[in-house]
Amino acid sequence: MKAIVRHNKITNTIQFRVGKFSLIYAIPSKLKYIKEISNYEDGFITMQTNYGEEYTDLIELTSNGIFPDSFKKKMSDILSALKLSDIKLERG
Repeated sequence: MKAIVRHNKITNTIQFRVGKFSLIYAIPSKLKYIKEISNYEDGFITMQTNYGEEYTDLIELTSNGIFPDSFKKKMSDILSALKLSDIKLERG
Protein backbone atom coordinates (compact mmCIF):
# COMPACT_ATOMS: atom_id res chain seq x y z
CA MET A 1 0.00 0.00 0.00
CA LYS A 2 1.36 3.41 -0.95
CA ALA A 3 1.12 6.57 1.15
CA ILE A 4 1.24 10.21 0.13
CA VAL A 5 2.53 13.04 2.28
CA ARG A 6 1.32 16.43 1.07
CA HIS A 7 2.56 19.68 2.60
CA ASN A 8 0.18 22.64 2.37
CA LYS A 9 2.13 25.86 2.90
CA ILE A 10 -0.97 28.02 3.02
CA THR A 11 -2.67 26.19 5.90
CA ASN A 12 0.54 24.97 7.59
CA THR A 13 -0.67 21.39 7.51
CA ILE A 14 0.46 17.99 6.36
CA GLN A 15 -1.91 15.43 4.96
CA PHE A 16 -0.80 11.81 5.30
CA ARG A 17 -3.01 9.71 3.02
CA VAL A 18 -3.10 5.95 2.52
CA GLY A 19 -5.89 4.80 0.26
CA LYS A 20 -9.17 6.13 1.65
CA PHE A 21 -7.63 6.86 5.07
CA SER A 22 -6.20 10.29 5.79
CA LEU A 23 -4.68 12.28 8.66
CA ILE A 24 -4.29 16.03 8.52
CA TYR A 25 -2.21 17.73 11.18
CA ALA A 26 -0.77 21.16 11.87
CA ILE A 27 2.92 21.93 11.58
CA PRO A 28 5.03 24.91 12.73
CA SER A 29 4.67 27.99 10.55
CA LYS A 30 8.46 28.16 10.23
CA LEU A 31 8.30 24.99 8.08
CA LYS A 32 8.36 26.44 4.58
CA TYR A 33 9.28 23.34 2.61
CA ILE A 34 10.13 19.66 3.04
CA LYS A 35 13.34 18.55 1.37
CA GLU A 36 12.76 14.83 1.85
CA ILE A 37 11.31 12.16 4.05
CA SER A 38 14.47 10.72 5.53
CA ASN A 39 13.12 7.97 7.78
CA TYR A 40 9.95 6.09 8.61
CA GLU A 41 9.57 3.31 11.13
CA ASP A 42 6.46 2.03 12.91
CA GLY A 43 4.47 5.19 12.31
CA PHE A 44 7.29 7.58 13.24
CA ILE A 45 8.17 9.84 10.31
CA THR A 46 11.26 12.05 10.01
CA MET A 47 11.35 14.82 7.43
CA GLN A 48 14.22 17.10 6.46
CA THR A 49 12.89 20.65 6.21
CA ASN A 50 14.13 24.18 5.60
CA TYR A 51 14.99 24.53 9.31
CA GLY A 52 16.12 21.01 10.19
CA GLU A 53 14.38 17.78 11.12
CA GLU A 54 10.66 17.52 11.81
CA TYR A 55 9.40 14.41 13.59
CA THR A 56 5.86 13.11 13.94
CA ASP A 57 4.58 9.96 15.60
CA LEU A 58 1.58 9.26 13.38
CA ILE A 59 0.34 6.34 15.48
CA GLU A 60 0.32 8.47 18.63
CA LEU A 61 -1.35 11.29 16.71
CA THR A 62 -4.07 8.86 15.60
CA SER A 63 -4.48 7.29 19.04
CA ASN A 64 -4.88 10.67 20.74
CA GLY A 65 -7.18 12.11 18.09
CA ILE A 66 -10.94 12.33 18.19
CA PHE A 67 -11.59 9.42 15.86
CA PRO A 68 -13.81 6.34 16.10
CA ASP A 69 -12.02 3.33 17.58
CA SER A 70 -12.43 1.45 14.30
CA PHE A 71 -10.52 4.21 12.45
CA LYS A 72 -7.80 4.28 15.12
CA LYS A 73 -7.29 0.52 14.85
CA LYS A 74 -7.27 0.42 11.04
CA MET A 75 -4.99 3.46 10.68
CA SER A 76 -2.60 2.13 13.32
CA ASP A 77 -2.38 -1.20 11.46
CA ILE A 78 -1.75 0.58 8.16
CA LEU A 79 0.91 2.89 9.63
CA SER A 80 2.72 -0.02 11.29
CA ALA A 81 2.90 -1.92 8.00
CA LEU A 82 4.33 0.91 5.88
CA LYS A 83 7.98 1.26 4.91
CA LEU A 84 9.89 4.37 3.83
CA SER A 85 9.82 3.18 0.22
CA ASP A 86 5.99 3.17 0.36
CA ILE A 87 5.79 6.92 1.06
CA LYS A 88 5.75 9.58 -1.64
CA LEU A 89 6.24 13.28 -0.90
CA GLU A 90 4.04 15.70 -2.83
CA ARG A 91 4.67 19.40 -2.61
CA GLY A 92 1.72 21.66 -3.03
